[in-house]
Amino acid sequence: MPLRPMNRDDKLILLFYLLNRQTGAIADCLRHIQGDKQGANYTDEEAKGWIAHIQTELADTSLIVRRICNVLDLDYDTTLIMGIIRDAEKKGEYLQRHPGAYWV
Repeated sequence: MPLRPMNRDDKLILLFYLLNRQTGAIADCLRHIQGDKQGANYTDEEAKGWIAHIQTELADTSLIVRRICNVLDLDYDTTLIMGIIRDAEKKGEYLQRHPGAYWV
């Protein structure tokens, strides 16, 4: 039986699930990287491996965001620049409310 074409909502739901799954993979990598700082017995090679692995997960996440932009007919580069600008605005507001605090 042939598959029916996916409509916009189907694509967005699927991409949301994929993005959510990627968030879990990133959290798992962060747990391992943090565990390394909390006395886990990782070799230097294993620690580098987890950092390399999280880079692949972040790359996958970026592509899912790009696909969401495509489905919504949004320009990915414009969206990325908007995020950079918004981050700078949020940082300024946060540091005004919390002088001397760290912005990560």
